[in-house]
Amino acid sequence: MDNKMIEYCKNKPDYPFYRKLYWGRRRPFQAGSIGDSFSTANALWHVIKTPGHSQDHITFLNSETGQLFTGDLYCQEKTKVTLKEESIPEIIDSLRKVLTHDFNDVFCSHAGFLNNGRSALKSKMEYLLDLQGNIIKLYDEGKTPKQINEILFPKKYPITRFSLGEWDSIHIVNSILQK
Repeated sequence: MDNKMIEYCKNKPDYPFYRKLYWGRRRPFQAGSIGDSFSTANALWHVIKTPGHSQDHITFLNSETGQLFTGDLYCQEKTKVTLKEESIPEIIDSLRKVLTHDFNDVFCSHAGFLNNGRSALKSKMEYLLDLQGNIIKLYDEGKTPKQINEILFPKKYPITRFSLGEWDSIHIVNSILQK
């Protein structure tokens, strides 16, 4: 965790009402750096930096057992909405990085245990690469980000309205075009 985020944890957080409604109110707390690895009673875990969902996102790998805890790196195979600060190109790079390691079992903070975890992460990466290619192609053809969004993401999800646009598919398009 970088110093900026350690400082952020010390303070009362500023986040939207809908998050407080679903996640509760987080109290300030003292965070610390995690380092490159950490030990539990029975295992050594390697920390892999995997930015994209957030700049300080990390995953944990137990090389001995082949277990990988992905946090918010996976969530689901076919991403349809993201936060404005998320970066699809960085998520693709993080998936590539993680896939260089030897693991089988994947535990996601949203999807839970993933059968064939390596394959699931590879499928997500391939989906995002294909999506990235389609977005760039449409942009090169003269389409605006808004038009691209309407073509590739015609369905509108309730979270977009409920979050007042904090979660939206347009953020996917913009993150790819800003790279």
